[in-house]
Amino acid sequence: MQTIDGELVVSATDLVGFLHCEHLGWLERMAARGEVERPATDHPMLELLREQGNQHERAYLNRLQHAGADVVDVTQPKPAPPSDSAAPPSRRLPTAAAAATREAMVGGAGVIYQAALVDDSSSPTIIGFADFLRRVDAPSDLGDWSYEPEDTKLSSHVSAWAVLQLCSYSEQIARLQGVEPEFIHVVLGSGETVSIRLAEISAYFRAATTRFDRFLAADTQEIPYPLPVSHCARCSWSPRCSQRWRSDDHLSQVAFMRMDQVRKMEKSGITTMAALATRPEGLTVDGIGASTVARLHRQARLQHAAVPGEPPPWEAVREFEIGLGLSMLPAPSAGDVFYDIEGHPYAIPGGLEYLHGFATIESGTFVFDRRWAHTIADEKLAFEFLIDFFSDRRKKWPEMHVYHYAHYEVTALKKMAFRHGTREDELDDLLRNEFFVDLYKVVRQGLIIGVSSYSIKRLEPLYMEAREGEIGNGGSSILEYEKWRNDKDPEILDEIEAYNRDDVESTKLLRDWLEIRRTELIASGVAVPRPELKDIPAGEHINEALAELRTQLLAGIDPTEIERVRSAEWVH
Repeated sequence: MQTIDGELVVSATDLVGFLHCEHLGWLERMAARGEVERPATDHPMLELLREQGNQHERAYLNRLQHAGADVVDVTQPKPAPPSDSAAPPSRRLPTAAAAATREAMVGGAGVIYQAALVDDSSSPTIIGFADFLRRVDAPSDLGDWSYEPEDTKLSSHVSAWAVLQLCSYSEQIARLQGVEPEFIHVVLGSGETVSIRLAEISAYFRAATTRFDRFLAADTQEIPYPLPVSHCARCSWSPRCSQRWRSDDHLSQVAFMRMDQVRKMEKSGITTMAALATRPEGLTVDGIGASTVARLHRQARLQHAAVPGEPPPWEAVREFEIGLGLSMLPAPSAGDVFYDIEGHPYAIPGGLEYLHGFATIESGTFVFDRRWAHTIADEKLAFEFLIDFFSDRRKKWPEMHVYHYAHYEVTALKKMAFRHGTREDELDDLLRNEFFVDLYKVVRQGLIIGVSSYSIKRLEPLYMEAREGEIGNGGSSILEYEKWRNDKDPEILDEIEAYNRDDVESTKLLRDWLEIRRTELIASGVAVPRPELKDIPAGEHINEALAELRTQLLAGIDPTEIERVRSAEWVH
């Protein structure tokens, strides 16, 4: 939001921000009035995302131009007539660009790039910049043609927020051409274009804008409380809100507590983490199950007891289902592997898993190795090497496992098998036999630890010395790799590799630490069985069984009928 000539001006981005977080909407309105100062936007990851997004947009523009599309660029419109406004250029409405957009629409341009859409007849004034407007053969007030909006997005799927932005642009396009666009379009990072019929989602857009309009019109001094949402990760106001949660000792700081549970706790009179931590055992809260309340109570108590600069307190979960928590740990094997991937989600369409780090224990010594992948061809080779390495090692040590932390590694392996069309049966065999062990699940289900986040970095004070490298997390690793892609400085790769090695060693040390906790739990009288070693038949045997079943199901059916149905499926 911004104020121009004393009038509030809003955009689709403001609508999306408000729907994520009403407190964000309040902050933006206060900043537009000059009543609070906007924070600096020097967030390296956000800057990287913006630049990657701009590159994706420019690449798509080049594709259109090379394909011979009639593209009109309105980013450099004709000079606007003199204005009596005292506002500096950056604080004026983009009236010249809006006029150029309207002129291009009337002229029937094939594609309008960076279309400026301004509605100063509404209150507040609405502005928007659609990446592209595409001419389609549908009549409107313009003539035998009309326009539909098209936006480029780095992601691999269409988000609700992208759809809402396009709905906002469509509203402005309809005002200019007299009819609503039939479709809106999103060009994903993969290059795929997804088209959505506007009529199917316009009702939700109208409801969302009604909420936003009421918020703006109310102009109340009641301040919405800043509750954590997914948008916090990319919000420049986030440090301000985090400080607020700490100052308020807010319940949202309790690990794994959902916002609906926060509201139920508050309704029961528990409004801070300290209040929850100091309640007596046997606490009950309406609307939350007894076991969940007990777990959140213990979590709050341990976080409340944590001392800055010291390892966090922890407790083992003594009541668990077989196959969960510490009973997920298989017996250690001489063939065990510890594994961690570094990936860049936007290095190429679909992302790039650019570093695979893995380690084994040879004669009691931690031995680290890695495979780099700077191109998609390199990624395929690295993936094939790793799957072959795991499979060959399993032949020598059938009881071995690969340990990792959280789901990223296994998700990435599945993605690479699908992307490259290789080693699918081998990976399927490893997955079905539970070859991979996710230590995050072991920790999450088997322990309660006095930290607000169960990221492996937050657990490391329990079992290893503080790291010394400059790279502190996966996000900074991506930034450093992006820097290397531009500079080609080999020292950057050395730093990333050292960071990855620390991650792999941390995974190994965590596994060992968890084994000690398991032994202690058994010594206290709790049975903690090992998981059974799986030996499910390989994929080709399952495929043979499926083929036999298919033959049985199709027995007696006319082959020409089968072919007719198959052809119909392809047509539809």
